[in-house]
Amino acid sequence: MRKMTRINQLYRTKKREGVLPFGRSYVYANIIHHSDDDPYVPGTKVRRLKLLKLSATAKAVFNDEIDALVEGLRQHRDQLASDPAA
Repeated sequence: MRKMTRINQLYRTKKREGVLPFGRSYVYANIIHHSDDDPYVPGTKVRRLKLLKLSATAKAVFNDEIDALVEGLRQHRDQLASDPAA
């Protein structure tokens, strides 16, 4: 069974931790997919997260896509560590 995370649980706030260690503005600006013209997290080749509209106000992301984002960022970090010129 595929699980999802509501978008408001994805980012951190002053009162709670989120699934990702980023604030709301950063998530919407850099992590969420807005256009096929810019599908990657800035500075990487890691694909942004696409939202699933659940209702007029509720949106979610599939957890396996969150995992892929985190793993992609890890690989990007490791590549930079092994090849500083990249």
